[in-house]
Amino acid sequence: MRTLPFRSVLALTIALVTSLSLTPVTQAAGESITIAQMSRTDTVGVWTLHMPGGKRISSGDVNTDAHMYTVKNPALGSYTLVYEPPRGARTTVEFFRGTDKISSSSNLSTTFTLVAGETLRLVAEYSFDGSIRVQSNPSGAEFVVTGPNDIVLKGTTPAQFADLPPYTYTAHFVSRAGCGLVKPQKRELETPGTLIFYGNYVCTSAQPKPVVPATPPVAKDPVIRTRMRTVRRLDMDHVISQREVLAGGELLITLRVHNPSSKVIRDIEIMETFDPSQLSFRGDLARDPKKAFGKLTWSLSDLQPDETWSVTITGHVSSSLVSGTQINLSATSRSTDLVRPAGEIASVAVITNGNLPETGGAFDLLFLVVSSALALVTTRKMRRS
Repeated sequence: MRTLPFRSVLALTIALVTSLSLTPVTQAAGESITIAQMSRTDTVGVWTLHMPGGKRISSGDVNTDAHMYTVKNPALGSYTLVYEPPRGARTTVEFFRGTDKISSSSNLSTTFTLVAGETLRLVAEYSFDGSIRVQSNPSGAEFVVTGPNDIVLKGTTPAQFADLPPYTYTAHFVSRAGCGLVKPQKRELETPGTLIFYGNYVCTSAQPKPVVPATPPVAKDPVIRTRMRTVRRLDMDHVISQREVLAGGELLITLRVHNPSSKVIRDIEIMETFDPSQLSFRGDLARDPKKAFGKLTWSLSDLQPDETWSVTITGHVSSSLVSGTQINLSATSRSTDLVRPAGEIASVAVITNGNLPETGGAFDLLFLVVSSALALVTTRKMRRS
C-alpha cells in the first residue's frame, strides 16, 4: 500500500481543520418544533413539514404521530408546515414561540424561521358543524351512538351532541322492560346538518323481556389506538345535576378529568370559572380548592395513565336572578405537559317559583368523547389537593 509523505498528511490535516472552522453551524442543541392536531373527537388530518435542504416529514410517515410530534434538534433555517384538514372541518392554527402565541389564523400553510435557542409549537384545532339528536318514544331510553375513530356518545333520550365530523354513525338503543327491542340504526351525517335517531318502543303489559345491553362499539385499529395512547392529553367531563334551577336554589357540579394516554401528566391545574353575581360557593369545598373572585382552582401533582380525578361541589344560585337567566360555567384543565388546555362549558337556566326545575339532564349538558372506556379506568384511591 502506498503511503502519503508526512508533509502531505500535515497539509491535508490543516486543510480539513480550516474548512471545518469556516463551515457555518446549522444544527443547534436544545431547539425543537412540536406539531399538533386536535378536535373534540380526536378526528385529525394530515400535516407535512418542509425542512431546510429539501427534506420533509409527514404525519403519514412510520413512527410519526399525527396528533402530536416533536422534531428534536432541528436544523436552523426556514420551514413550511402544511395542514390537510379532515373532511368538513373548520381549522384554526395557532403558532407559539416558547409560551408566547405569535399568531392564530385559518391558514393551512405556515412559513417560519427557526433560530438558535427557540422552541416552536404549531397547533391545528378542528371543529365541525355536524350534530346528532337522539329521541325515543317513550323518552328516557338509554342509548350508545358509535362512529369511526372510537367516537362513543352515551346518554338518555332526549339528548343532542354537537361538533361532530361527517361520518357514518350507528345508534344502539338499550332494551326496556316490557317493550320490544329497537333495532340498531345506521345513518350518515352530512355537515352542516343534524342527524336524528329515533327509537320507537312497542310496549305491552306482558312479561318483561330480559334487558339486553347496547352493542359495544367496534374496536379501533390497534396501530391507531397505540399511537393515540402515546399522546399526552386530558379528557374532561363537566356535568351539572339539572337543566333548570330556582333562583336562590342549589345545584351540584361534577368535574372529571381522565388521562387516557400511556404517559404520566404532571403539574395539572383544574379551574372552574363562573360569574360571582350569579353563583357562589360557600364554606369548605371538596378537595380544598384555592378560591379567587369568580374562580376555583385545584392543583394535582400528576395523573397516571388511565387515572381519573373527580370532584363534586354545591353551587348556590343568587336569589336576585330573574327567570330565563342563563348561568354558564367554564371548566379548564392545563399542564405544561400538554400542547394546550382542555375545557368544557356547562349551562343551567334559572326559572321562577311557579315551575319545578327539570333534573336528570346531565347527558344533555355532557359531551362524551371516550378514547378509552371509562368503565375500564382504574382510579387510585388517594386523596389529592
